[in-house]
Amino acid sequence: MGLLTGVVVSVAGFLGFAPLVCAWAGAAFYFVTGWALHLDGWGDVWDGIGSGRTGDRLREVMKDSRLGSFGGASLVIAFGLWTALLSSVGAGDRLAACVTAAAAARFAENAAAYFGRYPWASGMAKEMVEGYTQYDLFCALAASIIFLPFAPLRLPVCLAAAGLAGFAAAKYMNKRLGGTNGDVLGAVAVATEIISMAVWAI
Repeated sequence: MGLLTGVVVSVAGFLGFAPLVCAWAGAAFYFVTGWALHLDGWGDVWDGIGSGRTGDRLREVMKDSRLGSFGGASLVIAFGLWTALLSSVGAGDRLAACVTAAAAARFAENAAAYFGRYPWASGMAKEMVEGYTQYDLFCALAASIIFLPFAPLRLPVCLAAAGLAGFAAAKYMNKRLGGTNGDVLGAVAVATEIISMAVWAI
């Protein structure tokens, strides 16, 4: 997904569009090809955090199909930061930035699953979070390393940030929500995407 998104951004640049337009074209493509699932979790988590609730009361907010003000604002911020940061990356590096950001985001989800615990009897992420082992995390890291040729220096930084983000999100939500669910995995993926784009933009 990151590679295809980078291709869309690169083609838009080749056609002469401004960097910000290229970034938004990439964001739109990324959204319809699967990023929407992560963004759904991102919005739900911020709605929950904004409510000030904990435990089952927090779950009620996060599972509400309606989007609250915190969730809506978080989506604007996510799209805005992702596109602004990517547009400030040099044209020759945008493809690699998209690839490494996507790879790091998936590793962050795995890190959150490893450090998290599933809070309920059932749910979409139950099988991923429960019983997640060190070997699983190692395999996730090994799969991410495949993309090292795209960014020998920046990918390790992005992966380190992803690991820290996954750890922090899991520990926080284990305490606040009672565990780490699919919304948390999606949210940490989006956060890592933004962090990774910042690594490229600096």
